[in-house]
Amino acid sequence: MTTECSSSSSSHTKQVVGWIVLSSCAALALHYFRPKDRKEKDRDLLKYFSESALSSTKYCSIDRSTAIMSGMKRIRELDESDCARMHDEGNVYEHQVAGHTEEIILSYKDMILKPMIKERNFLKEVQFYEYVISLGAHSSQSPASFLPKYHGVLHVHDTCKINDLCGADGERSSGEKKIESTGETTRDIEAKSPSFYLVLENVTKKFRKPCVLDLKIGRQTFEPTASEEKKKRNVNKFLYQDKLGFRISGFKSYNVLTGEYSIEGKEFGRSLKPEEVVNGLEKFFYNGRSVRREVINIVLQKLERLRRWMSKQNTFHFYCSSILVAYDGLKLQDDFHGCPESAVDVRIIDFAHTMCDENGTNDEGYVYGLRSLIKYLQEVLSK
Repeated sequence: MTTECSSSSSSHTKQVVGWIVLSSCAALALHYFRPKDRKEKDRDLLKYFSESALSSTKYCSIDRSTAIMSGMKRIRELDESDCARMHDEGNVYEHQVAGHTEEIILSYKDMILKPMIKERNFLKEVQFYEYVISLGAHSSQSPASFLPKYHGVLHVHDTCKINDLCGADGERSSGEKKIESTGETTRDIEAKSPSFYLVLENVTKKFRKPCVLDLKIGRQTFEPTASEEKKKRNVNKFLYQDKLGFRISGFKSYNVLTGEYSIEGKEFGRSLKPEEVVNGLEKFFYNGRSVRREVINIVLQKLERLRRWMSKQNTFHFYCSSILVAYDGLKLQDDFHGCPESAVDVRIIDFAHTMCDENGTNDEGYVYGLRSLIKYLQEVLSK
């Protein structure tokens, strides 16, 4: 009898303990997996940024927490007067020709604010810019002269009305629509209200009628560590990326006769077969009267400089990175010596998938893409 009671009591105790453990786990799960409001997410993210112990993955020699904290020191968090000024003077950046559908870039003075859409990608891009700064301006491995100037990271609070530029409900407050003209479709692009922005130089600010071209460079647009499914999906999606080494992601060019922009999106570039690429590139440099050959010549000079640097550097491998080509759609009427070099800009952008190479090898896929692009532009000139 005693044995039976003891056994029954022990069994009951185990059941009680089991229920306590299960209840505790359920409570923890409800706490950690419940929907979080934006302020709580911001606090979590800021804590993540500040705790280097959680950032064990190194980007070359700069870890993520060091990079993000350095970036936030470069641009301080906005106070009320900053918010009011940026809200009054800032705008949606109107010369964005590529990027994620929910990525609405803002402009303020001579800067652009690129929002955080995916935390991982945002952190990696901040790491890249911080690491480039750590290399120093005179390092042979530094791409600084080819990048837009980096100003740091901006943290925007809920109370700051800068996000009203994109609309509190995800639409532009101005009612503007970004249009992708592919000959058949027009679509609105919605935006979230991000908390963090990457602050970069606005390279089109100096132009009166900026013409902008975004080119994805390299024989592959996915990281080597990507899943086989993603690799296959990208190869099937961008059929000629490997052969061409580049593709047009989007562009806008100014027509001096109509005073309007011709705009093409990613579908245009994706649809171009190798034998159609020359005409596709030519369209970007056409101003309604003629092809801007003087602009192409300067673009070629700048691409050649980039190619020489890229052929020698052995620190970075760039995946899904872009070359941004920009020029002034209005010619300088009083310049009798042709187009000045300052009227044309060529930069490399988008570094969320850039990787450091521990083996010290060249990025042959990127170099291949540059050589291919140079060849096709030379063909535009020879037409």
